[in-house]
Amino acid sequence: MTSRGGYRLLDRLLQFSVKLLQNPSAIVHRLPGSSPSSHRPPMEQDTQWLYQLLADVQLEKFYLRVRDGLNITRIEHFAYVKEGDLEHIGISKPAQRRLWDALKRYKTSRNWRSGGPSGRAPDGSGGGEHNLDGGSRALPSLIQDCELVLGERLGSGSFGVVKKGEWHTPTGRVLPVAVKSLRSSMSRHAETLTDFLQEVTSMQSLDHPHIIRLYGVVLTQPLKMVTELAPLGSLYDTLRSRQYEYPLARLWLFACQIAAGMDYLETRRFIHRDLAARNVLLASKDMVKIGDFGLMRGLSHDADHYIMSAHRRIPFAWCAPESLRVGSFSHASDVWMYGVTLWEMFTYCEEPWFGLSGRQREGERLEKPPDSPQELYAVMRKCWACEPAERPDFARLIAMVTEAKPMEVQAGREFSEARKLALAPGDLVTVVEHGLEHTEWRGQNQRTLNVGWFPPCRLRRWRPRPVSCRLPAHHRPTSSAPIGSRRGGLPCTRSRAPSGRRHHLHRRGAPTWSKWPSWHVPHLSWTSTWTEKSGFAKGRSPLLCTTPETRSSRRWSTFFFF
Repeated sequence: MTSRGGYRLLDRLLQFSVKLLQNPSAIVHRLPGSSPSSHRPPMEQDTQWLYQLLADVQLEKFYLRVRDGLNITRIEHFAYVKEGDLEHIGISKPAQRRLWDALKRYKTSRNWRSGGPSGRAPDGSGGGEHNLDGGSRALPSLIQDCELVLGERLGSGSFGVVKKGEWHTPTGRVLPVAVKSLRSSMSRHAETLTDFLQEVTSMQSLDHPHIIRLYGVVLTQPLKMVTELAPLGSLYDTLRSRQYEYPLARLWLFACQIAAGMDYLETRRFIHRDLAARNVLLASKDMVKIGDFGLMRGLSHDADHYIMSAHRRIPFAWCAPESLRVGSFSHASDVWMYGVTLWEMFTYCEEPWFGLSGRQREGERLEKPPDSPQELYAVMRKCWACEPAERPDFARLIAMVTEAKPMEVQAGREFSEARKLALAPGDLVTVVEHGLEHTEWRGQNQRTLNVGWFPPCRLRRWRPRPVSCRLPAHHRPTSSAPIGSRRGGLPCTRSRAPSGRRHHLHRRGAPTWSKWPSWHVPHLSWTSTWTEKSGFAKGRSPLLCTTPETRSSRRWSTFFFF
């Protein structure tokens, strides 16, 4: 060996000895064939969490100094640690910031493990409450960043981005997910981090078919929230892209589903505070789910409202008057937002109060959308009552919206006139405007999705074949009469046993909305069977529907087009 080579080897041995004395664990980690996990410094069973915490932010070399020098053996001990203490053992200020961020994430994960899921069971492999394939769900869990495969961007905001992705669960299943990532620069702001963790904490306890489900979170940088994917996007984008060409009957169905989801939040004492069409997501063409819970807050058992702190962002155009005046949010303010959301849906997501300031619209109400049925607009007006106590709760709104189902009729013959709604035999029409004061009705052809005016229907004589049902004398069919006339033929009700003349009635299947033809009366469990002896002229098919006058008394009327 040459003298120069000997000096080099000696120099390396000296450097190795000095580093070994300063930091034994860091040197051992670099030895050939060694791994960090196999040469960890000696630790007690109850302080393994401390080593893992430090290792997550590349500070594991300070494990012995933190444990022995600062006498930290429990997470609560960090509350008594000062900045100078960490500097004294060699942890720089940037490293201290990483450590404090890791502590916040660790406290959140520990709360989940103690009060939420046990172990890693987000996909139903054990430890959670339910599996994903059943009627309910597993509890949210901690997800490793390596388990996610991110795809295209779905949206972005000032706090982060939302991307489509896949979650490869520990059991091998692959689930489509939406991943909301917090920007690294924003995670250093205490307010932003608090809002992110608040949204996670709120979502982890929610379990409803019309509320977006939380699968779990990723607590490494950048922080990520993993939720179920709504593949069709937001209701706002869908309605804006298909303006004036969307089934009105489906919008009514969505209104029922949103009310059901909000009723669930109300029973759990949560205030959403940001209900709008942009935060309603399409899980399928016939199902919507409420999402975006960043502003949601829970109420204590002795509180009925939440006072917002100053300098917070809120959706002004959707807010109730009391929210704008004093920052008060409650279930009643959510009801107000629900009414504005309905208005959005039936205007195909026009901006509410566009061009008006808060002072200009004070005391005013949004005008009726042209394509909104009158009954649903009446529901919106009730949601916009000036006094919060006068607004219905969501349980009542479910009944009101269900009762306000738009009337659907069927065309019996072809109709085609300029500037009118074209109809073919058998077309179903969702009625938007109708009544005695209208010489024509307005509705949407469910086949073409066009909206327009068409001839109204006239009450005609109905004479079905006699069978087992008797009508009282004052309910017997009479000669034809216009709509609303007291001389018209009236059916039997199901509230009492009919008597008198026998009429032929057929029993249909279970009275469920999904199985009933739309031209049958949903309020009755009996529907008529038409025969050649019904008295109608050949080629004119009768048309069965309900009117506002007959709904309350559970009656039906028979109409046909001219």
